[in-house]
Amino acid sequence: MNKWNMVMLGLAIVLAGIAIPFASRVYKIRNAWEQGIDSQDKAFEQTKADLVKTLDGSGTEPGARIIAAKLANFHQIRGTVWENTTPTQFNEVSPEQAAIQIKLDPEIAASAPLETATIVYIFETPRPAGPDEENGNQNANVRLGGAFLGAFRVTKVQGETVNLESTENMSASEMKRLQDSVSAKTNWSLYKSLPADREDVFQNLMANNRELFDKIVPQQFVDKFSNPDRPLFDYGLLLAYAHQERTKLNSQIALEAVNLEGLQASLAQSQKEQQETQKDIDQLRLELDAMKSQSDEVKKYLAEVDKMLQDLNQQIATQQSQNEQLVSEIAKSQLQAAQSIEARGGTQ
Repeated sequence: MNKWNMVMLGLAIVLAGIAIPFASRVYKIRNAWEQGIDSQDKAFEQTKADLVKTLDGSGTEPGARIIAAKLANFHQIRGTVWENTTPTQFNEVSPEQAAIQIKLDPEIAASAPLETATIVYIFETPRPAGPDEENGNQNANVRLGGAFLGAFRVTKVQGETVNLESTENMSASEMKRLQDSVSAKTNWSLYKSLPADREDVFQNLMANNRELFDKIVPQQFVDKFSNPDRPLFDYGLLLAYAHQERTKLNSQIALEAVNLEGLQASLAQSQKEQQETQKDIDQLRLELDAMKSQSDEVKKYLAEVDKMLQDLNQQIATQQSQNEQLVSEIAKSQLQAAQSIEARGGTQ
């Protein structure tokens, strides 16, 4: 072996001594790097699976896509809602028609401005019961209001200020409820479409706060709304039917009022005629009393006349008897005179 080969062999041994620890370290680093990659891959796959589960759901749990679709469908059905609306003015156009003025929330008015001729459905926003509304004790868990105030048509829009008029004839109680709500400046929510009925609309409330559920839901509807399998209501159809039936009832009431006026007029005329008849009866009674009094006087006079006649007849009879006696005496005297004359004549 020559000298250069010995040098190269020594150099190779030295380099091998240096490379072996370095290679060992590189292997360890590569092994750790591969383990890190595997761990990241597993975490990525888990995250991907969680994302798929979140988007598509799993079992009975709906995913984000389904929730988003239902939410979009709910907003589409519900339409635009103008919340945090404040009533500022109430005017009674007629006994059955009302005009109101409201002020929209500035942000909502800017994002969803109302347009003239738009029809909206107005609801009171529920509010906490006051100290004089819950047996004198304020109860923050009890909320009042939330009443449906009616359907209104937009007649004028000036920025955040909007004027509206009722689209249907309102009853006296509806007019009072609206006026009271405006006076109290109750917070309102305006719906472009009537809220849709849902099976679960009262389920959570009934489970978590039965007392409030009983206060909100009328007793005659508790069984219907507490049943998850109940048929859903079409509130628009129900309101249209209610207004139609009320119009019929109002027409019948108006007709009955006309009939009542006629009956009252007939009764008044009958009472007047009865009063006139009573006056005639009273007058006849007076006349009868007068005639009775006169009859009594006539009877008394007739009795006196009868007595006078009886006395006269008696006098006539007496006079006649006297006359007859006188005639008899005269005849007797004449007879005696005749006899006396005859006797004297015979003597001569």
